[in-house]
Amino acid sequence: MEKRYTKSTLPEKDCAACGWPFAWRKKWARDWDDVKTCSERCKSELRRRERKIRIAASKDCNVAGNASQSQSSAGAGAAK
Repeated sequence: MEKRYTKSTLPEKDCAACGWPFAWRKKWARDWDDVKTCSERCKSELRRRERKIRIAASKDCNVAGNASQSQSSAGAGAAK
């Protein structure tokens, strides 16, 4: 006989976006290891948050890069 799952025996994970637990679904059977969020809404929220972090990090790098370039060019101009 085939093993029958009940709600209490289904594997669970915590959503990466909202933190709520969610249970295995048949449509996730192939890629349960890759599932991180409980819904499409949480998936888009997680992407939005990650995008904000990436944009902020790139702006910080650009600001730091511009500051070091202006210091090095100022030093080069004084040496001439």
